[in-house]
Amino acid sequence: MEPLEEKEMQVAYDVNPRTTEILHHLLEPNRVRDRDDYLVIEDLKQKASEYKSERISRKQSCICPQKGPKLILVVRTRTF
Repeated sequence: MEPLEEKEMQVAYDVNPRTTEILHHLLEPNRVRDRDDYLVIEDLKQKASEYKSERISRKQSCICPQKGPKLILVVRTRTF
């Protein structure tokens, strides 16, 4: 097995049309995947934001006082 320094030197100095083509070939699918991942992440953030907003809206509608008559029920129990 080659030492790390030797590998780094080969990668750093062995630039030619073939290696450039190989690296470009590896780069393109990764770039596309990165873009797709970014779109999925942004979509999930948007959905999370909508869900949170809807949850807050529902919570506030439960807290808001209702207009009109209110019914108060009082239950008393006796122990003998």
